[in-house]
Amino acid sequence: MGQFRRLKQKLTPKKDTPRRLQNKKNGSDFLLTAMFFLTIFIMILGWERFETLNRALYVFLTLSLGIIYANRHMKMTDRTRGIVEKVGWAAIGIATVLFVVLFYQQYIA
Repeated sequence: MGQFRRLKQKLTPKKDTPRRLQNKKNGSDFLLTAMFFLTIFIMILGWERFETLNRALYVFLTLSLGIIYANRHMKMTDRTRGIVEKVGWAAIGIATVLFVVLFYQQYIA
């Protein structure tokens, strides 16, 4: 009977349950939080001076930092965590592409 139970557990798919948060020390994300607020601060101060691409760069950078923070601190199912990670990587990728385009426009072209 014990072998049947083990075999059944291996064959049945596991339910999509939230992961437990890792035991992190409080305040372990000081750098991430500081970068998030610094980016918001720069975005607010320079909004009128920025061109459209600069605005988009800072919006996507802030979005990616916020997603990284949420991914570390929120309880999510594995499926939701996968979606959030993909959106975070997409935001980082878009911010990187915008940075390269802006660098090219300002210093090379």
